[in-house]
Amino acid sequence: MIRYFIKRILLLIPVIVIVSFIVFTLMDLVPGDPLASWDLGSMSVEEVEALRESLGLNDPLLVRYGRYMFKLVQGELGVSDLTGISVMDVFMSRLPNSLLLVFAGFGLGVLIAIPLGVIAARRAGKITDTITTAFTMIGMSMPSFWLGVLMILLFSYYLGWLPVGGNRDGLPSIVMPAICFAMGLIASTTR
Repeated sequence: MIRYFIKRILLLIPVIVIVSFIVFTLMDLVPGDPLASWDLGSMSVEEVEALRESLGLNDPLLVRYGRYMFKLVQGELGVSDLTGISVMDVFMSRLPNSLLLVFAGFGLGVLIAIPLGVIAARRAGKITDTITTAFTMIGMSMPSFWLGVLMILLFSYYLGWLPVGGNRDGLPSIVMPAICFAMGLIASTTR
């Protein structure tokens, strides 16, 4: 079993490299200049060209991709164009909230899915099984972003029970995201 997991993890490496190369190439083919979003102010054409050279934007695609992967393996994700803050710092500051959401959604999914699946299996062919099957089919076919919008409209906008977003309100602010995250897990695990 351990050998299987190691093999699967090692097979992920070429997949990640191939997918990242495809995305990198597609981003390179997008029309426009990467510096167009920067506020270059009153820089002259020569200064802009020097900036392009210093950032390595004039290098061939494979050289830029190699530099990108080398920095990625080292954990350097660059600096945000908008804020000037390291992307890794932003990522690490958001990681605790993401992990909280994952564990809350997974816990909710398991707590609901297993009893539902057991009840449906014990009452196979009866109305309980039919309702559970209908619920799981709806849950598996409903995109989580659509469920999220519906929940925001109902529970935040119309009823005012839960906050629309953010994490300032403690437990109420994680209820809707956890339910949206758990819905697909509940449906597939119950089936």
